[in-house]
Amino acid sequence: MEIAIRWDQASTPDKPAFLLADVKNHTFKLCEVTGRKQNTLQWREISHNSKAPSFRAFDWSCKQGLVAIGLWTGETTVLGLDQDSSTLSLPVKSQRQCNAVAFNSGTLLGTGLEKIRNDFCLNVYDIHQWASTKISGASQIGKQVIEPVRKLASSEGITSIKFFPDQPNILATGIKGTCIRIYDLRESTGNPALQFSTTCVHNIAIDPRDPSYFASAGTNRESTVLIWDKRATSRSSGSRAASARPEDPVLRLENVFGFANQIESPAIWSLRYSVTERSCLGILGSLGNFQLVRMNKDSEMPEREEAPYNGHNHISSEAPEALYVDRTEIVGDSIPVTSKTAKSIAVQVATQQIRAFDFMNLSSSDGKHQAVILRGNQEMEFYQLKRPVSAIAVSARSEIFLTDMTKFRPSGGLPSGLRSVLALQSRTIAEDLENVERRIAATAVKQLDQTTLSANIVDDDDDDDGWNDDSEFSPVKPQPSPQFNSSAVARPRVSCEAALVLADAPRRRALEGYLFDAKKNKQIVRNDDKLVQMWSWLEVASDNASSDKMRSDEIDMSYLGVYNIWHATLGNPTTGRLRPGISDPSVSDSIEKLVEKLELSDIEVTHKTTKPSHRKLCLYALGFQAKPYAHIKALTVARQGPEAVLYAVLMDDFAAAIIASRSGKKELQNRPLGGIIQLYAEDGTEEQLLKQIQATMPDERDIYAKATIACLVDKYWDEATNSPLLPARYRAAILLKFNSDAKLTEEISIRTQAAVRDGDISQIFYTGLSEDSRDLFSNYVECTSDLQSIVLATSYVVPRFWTHPQVDYWRKTYRLQLNQRELYIQRSLFDSQSRGYSKTWDGSPALIAPPRQITISCTNCQNPLSWEQVTEGQKSGAAKETQGETVAQSSKVLGSDGTMCPRCGARLPRCAICDRWTGVVDSMSSGGKVKEEKEEDPFKDHLEVCLSCQHVFHYGCAMGWFEELDKKVCPAVGCNCNCHQ
Repeated sequence: MEIAIRWDQASTPDKPAFLLADVKNHTFKLCEVTGRKQNTLQWREISHNSKAPSFRAFDWSCKQGLVAIGLWTGETTVLGLDQDSSTLSLPVKSQRQCNAVAFNSGTLLGTGLEKIRNDFCLNVYDIHQWASTKISGASQIGKQVIEPVRKLASSEGITSIKFFPDQPNILATGIKGTCIRIYDLRESTGNPALQFSTTCVHNIAIDPRDPSYFASAGTNRESTVLIWDKRATSRSSGSRAASARPEDPVLRLENVFGFANQIESPAIWSLRYSVTERSCLGILGSLGNFQLVRMNKDSEMPEREEAPYNGHNHISSEAPEALYVDRTEIVGDSIPVTSKTAKSIAVQVATQQIRAFDFMNLSSSDGKHQAVILRGNQEMEFYQLKRPVSAIAVSARSEIFLTDMTKFRPSGGLPSGLRSVLALQSRTIAEDLENVERRIAATAVKQLDQTTLSANIVDDDDDDDGWNDDSEFSPVKPQPSPQFNSSAVARPRVSCEAALVLADAPRRRALEGYLFDAKKNKQIVRNDDKLVQMWSWLEVASDNASSDKMRSDEIDMSYLGVYNIWHATLGNPTTGRLRPGISDPSVSDSIEKLVEKLELSDIEVTHKTTKPSHRKLCLYALGFQAKPYAHIKALTVARQGPEAVLYAVLMDDFAAAIIASRSGKKELQNRPLGGIIQLYAEDGTEEQLLKQIQATMPDERDIYAKATIACLVDKYWDEATNSPLLPARYRAAILLKFNSDAKLTEEISIRTQAAVRDGDISQIFYTGLSEDSRDLFSNYVECTSDLQSIVLATSYVVPRFWTHPQVDYWRKTYRLQLNQRELYIQRSLFDSQSRGYSKTWDGSPALIAPPRQITISCTNCQNPLSWEQVTEGQKSGAAKETQGETVAQSSKVLGSDGTMCPRCGARLPRCAICDRWTGVVDSMSSGGKVKEEKEEDPFKDHLEVCLSCQHVFHYGCAMGWFEELDKKVCPAVGCNCNCHQ
């Protein structure tokens, strides 16, 4: 590298500065940016030093205003940036090349030398005395010899050095051809250092935004970059991929410049991490190749185990995490120059190549991160990094957090454009969903109007625009034309708040009590007609099951659907439905017995049939009772008169139907329909009925009234059973009531298959909750992602009557979702209530009780602290000697107050003030004195824990330290936490 640039990371918008290092001419220039012309940087020189000898490596401490250079002779020279500044020479015993120099954030300077036998190759100096004297102007100190404070790496060549910015006493070094080694200068010489075996030991760079990660490059012939995690060797690889060893890199970037011939690949000149964006690495090649690699942490890694506490209750460092390349940005690429290329073109190419770069700590006016690059013609340019994708996170309480990268703090630090979006909430989720659906419908209509308008503009001569002009507010859809874009209507845009309502529906339904009370569930999901119909049938089915109405002496037919009852089958498997000891009963005989038991003989079926009992039990399973008066009255009171009339006609209670048609408010009455029913009850002919219908109800719009007329006139049956506006169970009842056996068998099969194929849960009564319903639910989930409703529905019968791995997976997933949304009470209610609904013949729950929901666990071994769960054999060996205590003493403490783990013997942490065990008040401690003096204090037996530094104190000790002695800082040695605040 012939030239390099280093941006002053302490620059402000008023005074941006950088250092220009000319390796070829041995000159250093401190420059200040004066302006910019488009992307070209304009600058002026503040000071320079051209007296530097020829050097191989350099580093700049902008804090102290010093430059350290490594010479070819092995010496290291420290000089200022003024022409007449004093210098400091750090000689070596044996001459060889100095390959690397590096300052830390303080006054330490590390130098790395070429390998030589029987001599140290890594020296660390403290230049504090010389630097302070230099500032005062005493240049004669430059002749003083300063000895290294640490000598490391005996007979090992050093290729690169870098101090960690957050830990100035820890440095990473590249050992030539062997490894990367991390030294802690606070440790003694004999202590082992962290080591990563690799040959990529050049150009070490540490991420200042996440100092756990650092990068290293390969040799000149190897354009490979490795990303390391310094935490990887300090723990096992439990949170990483199973195939990764602790010393393996977390990310490997091979052939970063993409050359097919590795021999022609350029060497890596420089690695630099961005100081404003996390995990953004710049890579510069010797042919002008410049790439930006953005990385991200792997979010699909297994959850980490909690780190154990040490003696003072301090949590150890985090575990390593794997990285992946998020995106790569190519800023500059090499232009091949062959022997046939004209000399002028070769010179032009050389002047445009990027020769040096560095990241800036200042952002542009629109919030973009920036870098400064130096081209071969000595022109310097600003380069704005492409804006990263806005980060989006959804909290457990369904808040969406978005980062607006266009908004930054005036000083240029962290982005201030973080905003949260809350779901639109009024009172209930059903009301909010109705509001969202209205907005979506309005948006779709608006888009449809715009699309239709554009279609008319394209073809003005076409009078038929697809609308029915004769109807007012007609719901007739327009006929698609060649210019009509149906996708615009199918995908209307909604606001983020509205979308969040849809995503938040399962959580809010659970909070409103969406469990196994079908009547309550209908109110919670009243905005969704299909779910309302499903829960209406489940309300009937669960009531029948709870009172054993669908159970004969041999078979339990609870939750069976129309298909199974009509075909006299129990589904697969049948074990759970048969009384123990019964092997092959007759399902048809059981249906006959149930009809007799339920007194369903009063239900009449119009057509002659060979299976009247099957029809009657199917109607009963749909919710049609033999004595319907109470239900008809309830519908009338609930202002559902038209439905009450239809229900009464289906049950052949014409007197109740006439009363219902004339009850309630005037706008709810339908007296003409009552007259038609009365005529039918008086044995009026079909011709008379049609005549009266034409005279009194020519344009009837009410769907229940139309269905009622279909029950009275044969020719309207098909119209009623195929009407999509009529609730599905009434369509099924008309089929069962009036069609022949052959027609009914065909229709039931067709409609069951259609319901399963479409995932139509409003027709769940066809399959019931048998094993056949699994495919219906699977298709429903695929269409709607409503896992919550199907888990609740299947919990009535799984594993009571049947089970399947897919249903078990649904249940586990739903429980996990409740936990992730922090709905722990709702999850425990779901667990307990689902056990009550799924019981065997003898009344015992078919579901295994979940394990204990809340336990107090040991932070050392993660086992429960409950002494009762330890066997007698474990008791004898559970308590271990800890801190000089005997096993007997440990057992005694364990039996008295439970402050020791019965399995591993770990104790509560020691008090940071008196250094005695917490959890047991000692009469000799200040805590004990407080206990004796202030018996009335309600907190006398409590522990005090600092939520910032995690240190623990006796209550009395804390009162004495922070109140009586008026201390503010944590008493633990080396901890400067302001615990009192």
